[in-house]
Amino acid sequence: MAVVKVDKKGRLVIPQEIRERLRIDETTPLIFEVDDGNTIRIRIIQRDDQAYTSDPLWKAIHNPVFIGKKVSKKELDEIENDQWSN
Repeated sequence: MAVVKVDKKGRLVIPQEIRERLRIDETTPLIFEVDDGNTIRIRIIQRDDQAYTSDPLWKAIHNPVFIGKKVSKKELDEIENDQWSN
């Protein structure tokens, strides 16, 4: 067990021995879950975890759509309406 403090920017440092044991580095995604009023559970998400990579928000952030032209607000509204009606 280790005791850590949160700094003024809300950051905390995971002790080196824990990072090494769990193979956590700066690219490792973590999930913080509040179990009750005083307990936080931290889970490591493996890169091949289906729950992680199949999440629609994760897909949208990591696979943005690029287009070669500017789209007007009217066209965006039409696209949005088409998507919601399907």
